[in-house]
Amino acid sequence: MAFCFQNALSWSRPRSLRRQDPGRAPWTPRREDVVAYALRRRRSAYLEDCSEHRSVSSEKSVQAHPEVGGHHREAFNGPVWSGEPHPATNLADFDVVLYSPSKINVFLRVIRRRPDGFHELATVMQAISLVDRIGFQELPAGASADVLECNNAKVPLDKTNLIIRALDTFRTHSGSRKHYRVHLDKQIPTEAGLGGGSGNAATALFAANRLCGEPASNADLIRWASEIGSDTAFFFSSGSAFCTGRGEQLHPIRPLAPTTVYIVKPRGVGLSTASVYRALSLHQLNREDRLDPHVLCEQMERIGPLCAPLVNDLEGPAFALMPPLRHLKTFLESFGFQRVLMSGSGTSFFALGCPDSVHSESFRNLVSNMGLQHAGPLQHLFPEGVDVFKCGFIHRDAEHFWYMENPASTKDDSRFTGQPPPSPPHTASRPDCLGDSPST
Repeated sequence: MAFCFQNALSWSRPRSLRRQDPGRAPWTPRREDVVAYALRRRRSAYLEDCSEHRSVSSEKSVQAHPEVGGHHREAFNGPVWSGEPHPATNLADFDVVLYSPSKINVFLRVIRRRPDGFHELATVMQAISLVDRIGFQELPAGASADVLECNNAKVPLDKTNLIIRALDTFRTHSGSRKHYRVHLDKQIPTEAGLGGGSGNAATALFAANRLCGEPASNADLIRWASEIGSDTAFFFSSGSAFCTGRGEQLHPIRPLAPTTVYIVKPRGVGLSTASVYRALSLHQLNREDRLDPHVLCEQMERIGPLCAPLVNDLEGPAFALMPPLRHLKTFLESFGFQRVLMSGSGTSFFALGCPDSVHSESFRNLVSNMGLQHAGPLQHLFPEGVDVFKCGFIHRDAEHFWYMENPASTKDDSRFTGQPPPSPPHTASRPDCLGDSPST
């Protein structure tokens, strides 16, 4: 079988498709299992046309845009889900369609516990091109509630969803009475430390402001976003920021040097942020040998994340709560990535750069179809599999534009409505650093 690297891959196969031990009798897969596996591998055949969704009164698809506003962006084909795919929806009839980004914590320091129960943080956050796609459509006058839809049945659609909270927050501060139909094409993993929900909330604030004629400034939106979640305000930065307080206080920094990013997320595994902070040992936070976060930030700007020291104070407590995560990090480091670190409170990891020349072939084989059953300890540590997404750093180039919007191609008289971004190309792609391989 020819090799074909995909942006999101599982490191496990259905149990019925795994090879038997050599000592066992010959085994033939059932026809229905082979057909089911083939259909999953060709999920793109129906992703575009599937229009089924659920809707509740009162809450992700993907594609990165290449070059925007002079900042280099890693070309990124929307991830092909390694689990059951989430069908994409045609958003052509929506008034505004935006990409909702995720983020990684390039480093994260916990300074102290505050009297209000939160923790004082110092972290550099970076927006990445693993994104959801959200459509917004203004409802008729007189509508009393927002209508939220999603292609993922696990996403809540009531007021617990941060999109609904963001729209309520916008109405409270702006005085607007408009309500919206919102469709969320969900691709960013949940409970991953990637800020997917916070990015959705920020995108909703930005969209509501645009649809109302932009009554709020970017500074206003930052203040309102801080009421919704600690990470939400970050997305109103340029895409790279030094964040303090709970994470809501933004200090602009120079855009980080572009690099390839692999996001690795075990399926069916999650940790709540509160549980990780409870497991944090506060008496170790004031060690004299700890690097000052301001020094870390300066080094990050000067020499970039591939060379600067990276640290996450939440890795220790997360590993204590879920020991397999430590083995996953060690496993990724064995391929020679320049940097491997847990993002936020987990449970995803990001690997920066590419595997070294010695291990690039083994990494390629591991994530290829032929190597899924040879995932080392992962098949025992994470029975449901591990997803891998290839993406890159992205930036927001102007306050009037959102991530992956191209100012050069957007007319002033059409800023408040626009054609939806195209649906993600659910096609396979290979990382350049792995070299060329034969394909069918």
